[in-house]
Amino acid sequence: MINRKYVGFDVHLATIAFCILDGAGKILWEGVFGNRAETIRDFLGGIRGEVHLTFEQGTQAAWLYDLVKPLISNVVVCNPRYNRVVLCGDKSDRIDARKTG
Repeated sequence: MINRKYVGFDVHLATIAFCILDGAGKILWEGVFGNRAETIRDFLGGIRGEVHLTFEQGTQAAWLYDLVKPLISNVVVCNPRYNRVVLCGDKSDRIDARKTG
């Protein structure tokens, strides 16, 4: 059985809000960490299993994509203008991280 984890990032200049879901969609962990390459590598390296990451397109998307691509199984960069799940309902960093995961 493959142990899949789905991770959503809400990326800001200084911080990243995250949410980790299991294969059934259950929230395993959520929080905030600093937006630094070393911190991101350590965070993703600590997640066991097959990791699928999603985050929104933005000013840091290309840098972040290049950083995380070799560390995980799959990465998706979405355009928030076309992501209806993110556009509807309440907004906060925590909620946005859940919706992109």
